Amino acid sequence: MKIAESINLFLIIILSLILIDCVSKEPFPTFSESEQSDTSYIQITPNWTKSEYNFASPKDLLIGEDDYLFIADSGNGRIVVLDGAGNQIQSDEYGNDFTALANLDVPNVGIIQPLRLAQDTKMNLLIANGSNKIFAWNQYFSNIGIDSIAVSVILSNINTDDQFELFHIDSLTIYASNGYNIIQINFEKDENRINEILAPHPFFDGEDIVNILNDEYANPRNSKIIDLAPFGQDYKAGLYLMDARYNRIIRGYYYIKNVLLLSDGAIVFDYGCWFYDVVTGQGNGAGYVMEPKSMNIDESGNLYYTQTGGNFSCHGLSSGSYRTLFDPATDDIVNARRYGLAADIWVDSRGTIYVADAGLNYIHTFNSVGAFIRNVGTEVVDSLEVGYLLNRPESVIFNNNILYVADTGNSQIVRFQYVILAEQSASGNSD
Repeated sequence: MKIAESINLFLIIILSLILIDCVSKEPFPTFSESEQSDTSYIQITPNWTKSEYNFASPKDLLIGEDDYLFIADSGNGRIVVLDGAGNQIQSDEYGNDFTALANLDVPNVGIIQPLRLAQDTKMNLLIANGSNKIFAWNQYFSNIGIDSIAVSVILSNINTDDQFELFHIDSLTIYASNGYNIIQINFEKDENRINEILAPHPFFDGEDIVNILNDEYANPRNSKIIDLAPFGQDYKAGLYLMDARYNRIIRGYYYIKNVLLLSDGAIVFDYGCWFYDVVTGQGNGAGYVMEPKSMNIDESGNLYYTQTGGNFSCHGLSSGSYRTLFDPATDDIVNARRYGLAADIWVDSRGTIYVADAGLNYIHTFNSVGAFIRNVGTEVVDSLEVGYLLNRPESVIFNNNILYVADTGNSQIVRFQYVILAEQSASGNSD
């Protein structure tokens, strides 16, 4: 896809600004060895509790690009933003303003209750609420501000030099991939449209006619999207979407929805997402979907997901080929009898896999090939698990050697410090 050189230059400038201006780091808290929960994860105190933050069913956790923790507080219809020390952030010295997340009242939709969160390389905070839509709030646009929106562009064919004016900006991706360059952009100040883009708004819509026509396998108007995972960047960016209504994982690709002039003079694209194909569908075997619950991808692009139906609770699919990563006959992670309710899955940079079990009230950990390591969140006395620190954990993430758990049943966030013990270091096992 070839776009006018001026647009590419603006995109390079925007990427540089994101890397420079959107980084905010806070010191992480200390921990107490008296709160040890097992041999290598030590509970950090205090917990971030319901009484302190007014949580009402925190469902999901996300560490953003600037190290802020985003919490999907589903019962309150909001997203809470905390720094590493647990301070609630409304705005900061870097220009971030998160007040739009305090009340997820979407125009023409109403208040949405967030179930799952993700953030893509374009600084879109993406929200799944179990409907046929995915919602987005762009942190970068909110930071800089939008001056105006393109109402038309002048395109020129690179082979024939033919020119014409395009008014349907959401068709720009098609023309740009078929030999057209942008040679002129006509902007207009439209405060209503600007406010819609700056607020949480639909990013993928099952009722969009394009998605209805592209989806030959089901009716996306009836989809129930319960989780999402961004992949790729630039013009190959897209989303994996977990559709509980049709027991499938679908793949969508980004398209240019708007061309924006930001308040600092930069020109950027605002994106949406359209259905592309089905990655895997309904079935009971390994690599298929039945009553799905959660989904994530690792740094290599491999896809992992959990479910309560079918023969296996946890699955892994290789990037690109989507072949199953685990052997049901030998790998511990696949054994459905191991779980009460596999509610969430996370893979850290070391390849360690974490599964939040909302039925057994602790976190399972496995190495990169699915071999069991240990449980986290149990009280251990003389090497025996005698109790549980969690109540229906529904989300788990790992960042900067801290394991964060949405302890949904207790409406709080529980943290564990990862510690490499001497005997593990000596044996070369860092998991």
